[in-house]
Amino acid sequence: MIAIGDVLLAAFPEMRDRFRNAIKATVKAAETAVNALAENLKKGVQVALNLLGKGLDAALGLLEKGYLLAVDIASKAVQGAISAAKAAIDTLGTFAVLIKDIAGNPFYQSKLF
Repeated sequence: MIAIGDVLLAAFPEMRDRFRNAIKATVKAAETAVNALAENLKKGVQVALNLLGKGLDAALGLLEKGYLLAVDIASKAVQGAISAAKAAIDTLGTFAVLIKDIAGNPFYQSKLF
């Protein structure tokens, strides 16, 4: 536009300068408007990303609590099974002593009877 104005208004330097300055001012105003829109868009995107980050953080927190609960439940189940097995082994140990004693002398006659 400026080049066309320079050619068409070459005989009128004052008018050419005003035309040139008007074009430059219009371009500057458009640049300013585009920059302002871009800045507002950038702020809006940042707000959206912050909200998304908070949402993801909350979701991950809930997921972590769920996993910790599952691990706790599994741990309690395993500990219960270990306790039950230990009790069974202890009981079998007591019977093993009795069986060994009886097997060693199956025909022992008690003096009580």
